[in-house]
Amino acid sequence: MAKWDNLGDPLKDSAEVSADASGAGKTYRYRVLAATAAANLPLVGEDWEDGRAVASATWKQNIDNSGYDEIELSTRASFDSTSQVETSKKYEAEGEEPIQVVFVQHQVPLTQHPAFIPGGTYDLFATATYPWQYVMGWEMEQNPVYKAQRKYRELDSEGYPSGTVTTISNGSALAYIKLRQMGFDTCTVWLPEVTKISRYKGTTPPSTESRGEYIAHATVEALGPHVPRGFQWIKSADDVNPTAGRNPWKWERREVWNGFAKVYFDKDTINPASNTLP
Repeated sequence: MAKWDNLGDPLKDSAEVSADASGAGKTYRYRVLAATAAANLPLVGEDWEDGRAVASATWKQNIDNSGYDEIELSTRASFDSTSQVETSKKYEAEGEEPIQVVFVQHQVPLTQHPAFIPGGTYDLFATATYPWQYVMGWEMEQNPVYKAQRKYRELDSEGYPSGTVTTISNGSALAYIKLRQMGFDTCTVWLPEVTKISRYKGTTPPSTESRGEYIAHATVEALGPHVPRGFQWIKSADDVNPTAGRNPWKWERREVWNGFAKVYFDKDTINPASNTLP
């Protein structure tokens, strides 16, 4: 059934097939009640009955004072994408796939374990006791005996070991140093990755957001109840591509957000999440 059968009558031999080396499509002609034509005029980019998109439409009003208008539209698409019809029709959302959530394994520096970052159980950067000073002293100690005993010699102004030996007793520093003595300098964390795929139609591709920017947690969590809570987010991908098939005016947008325990910087801002810094 023609798309306009409920509005008017297709003219005789209305669907003309056109195919050659430069493109293919059909031309349709309809006789439509003048009172309904304006409200139902086809949009460029709209899917038509041959599975293609409307490339152009011409409206002839009140032919011979008959109370009918004539609509002629073409679904011809060029095989050469550079010569496709340019219009001002904006993109329209057409649907989306379910939000996908996966947890991805990452290796990060041991200092980035949630227990060692500011506010963690073994906060290495606490200003009350400054555990990091003990970690740095121990890491720079060259004598294996002192290192094995979790001690270090303070350096003088020339950078040489002095006679002052510090025995590390700070709990946060010891928690880190014990792991370092066991050979660990990285740790494995499992962080969420949220993917949203949306589909649009129209001659203009949908707009995208900047990649690498911090995104407020409420924005990501609003994508669905199964999106994990308690993370801070960076938008890592926002790509738009034309979909495969005969219709060149359909688009697929893929957005990806990566969650972190804390976001201390994004592509252009230091501490966008207003976390506690050392």
